[in-house]
Amino acid sequence: MGDKKEDLTVSAVLRRWEASLSGEGVGLRGRLWDTMRGTTPAVCLTLGLMCMVLTGVGVMGRTLGSQGLVSSLVDMVYAVSLLGCAMSQLFFAQNRKDVQAMLVRLHEVATELEHDLEGPEHRQERAELSLSARSAHKWFVGMRVYATLAAVSVMLPHFTTLKPVPAVWPSHPALDPPLAIIFALSGNSCCIAYSEFLSLQLVATISSAGMYRALGARLQRAVGKDEELESVARLHGELNSVATVQDALFSSYLPFYLLPPLGGTALATCGFLYGAFSSNFMSLVPQIFIIFMPLCLCGDDLQQTSGETLSLCGYSGNWLDWPPRARRLLHCVMARGTRPQLVYVKAFGHLDRKACLSVLKTWFSFLQTLTNLSGISPDGH
Repeated sequence: MGDKKEDLTVSAVLRRWEASLSGEGVGLRGRLWDTMRGTTPAVCLTLGLMCMVLTGVGVMGRTLGSQGLVSSLVDMVYAVSLLGCAMSQLFFAQNRKDVQAMLVRLHEVATELEHDLEGPEHRQERAELSLSARSAHKWFVGMRVYATLAAVSVMLPHFTTLKPVPAVWPSHPALDPPLAIIFALSGNSCCIAYSEFLSLQLVATISSAGMYRALGARLQRAVGKDEELESVARLHGELNSVATVQDALFSSYLPFYLLPPLGGTALATCGFLYGAFSSNFMSLVPQIFIIFMPLCLCGDDLQQTSGETLSLCGYSGNWLDWPPRARRLLHCVMARGTRPQLVYVKAFGHLDRKACLSVLKTWFSFLQTLTNLSGISPDGH
C-alpha cells in the first residue's frame, strides 16, 4: 500500500487485507503467502504431526509413568501449539470466501463513512478514523514481520544442516532429511497461519471500533438534519451486521486458537518449574501478553465504542432542538447500542479487560501453587 503514514485510512488497510485474500494486485510472493495461510493438505499434515507427537507422549507415559509425562512436557506443549495452528489453517481453508466477503462489506462501510466525513467540520471524526487506521496498519505489518521471522527460524536450520530443530519435534531430533524438510514446511505454514489469524481478527476489530467511535462523534456534533441522521443510522446498522458476521466466523475457532497462549503457557510454566526446558517454552510463555491481551483490549474497545460510548455521544448532542423524525432516528441508534458488539469465544465468554484480568490472576495463582509444590522459594532456591 503506497499510502504515507499520515494518509492511512481504514478503507485502505481493509482493502489491503481483502486484496491479499482475493489475489488481486499481488505477485507470486503474495500468492505463495496466501497459500501458506492454510490449505486442506496443510491442515491434515499439521494434525497428523500432532497425533504423532501425542502418540509419543502416550508411549512415554506408559513406559515411565509420571516421570515420563514430566519429561514429555515439551512434546505436550508442542502438540497444543500444533492444534492452535491447525485451527488457524482450517479457518482460512474453509472460510476464505466468507472472510473476503466480510472484508468487502467492511471496506464499503469505511469508504462511505470516510466520504461522508469530508470537509473541515468533520476533522474530529476523521482523526478518530485515522488513529484506528494507524493502529490496524501496525498490527498488519507487525504480524507479517513476526510470521516471516518465525518462518525463517524454522526453515533456515533445515536447509543449512538438513537436520530438524526443536521447533519441528522437540524431544525427537533424529529424522531423515526429507521428512525433516516436510516438517519444516509444515512449521512454516503454521507460523504464517497463526499470525495471520490474529492479524485479521485485530485489524477487523480495531477498524470496526474506530468506525463506531467516528459515528459517535458524528452523532454528538449532528445538527438534526434528517439526511444526516439517516446516513448515520444506516451505516450503524450495516456496521452492526458486519460485526455479527465477524463474530460468527471467528467465535468457533477462537477456543482452539487460544490454547497455545493459555494452555500452552500453563504447560510451559510446569516445564520451567520442573526442569524441562525447551525453546518452545520461551516462545509460548510471552504469548499470553502478545496474543491474548491484545485480543482482550481490542474486544473491550469494541464493546465500549459500539455500546456505552455511542449512546452517550448521541445523548450528549443537541437533540432537544431536533425535529421528531431526527429524534426517532437517534433513539433507534441508541437502542442498538444497548447490545454492544463483542469478541465472543465459544465455551469461554467474551474477551474484554475483565476476562484478561481474570486469566492473569488465575495464571499467577497457578504459578504460585506450582512454585509451592516444587519447593522453590521466592528467592529462586
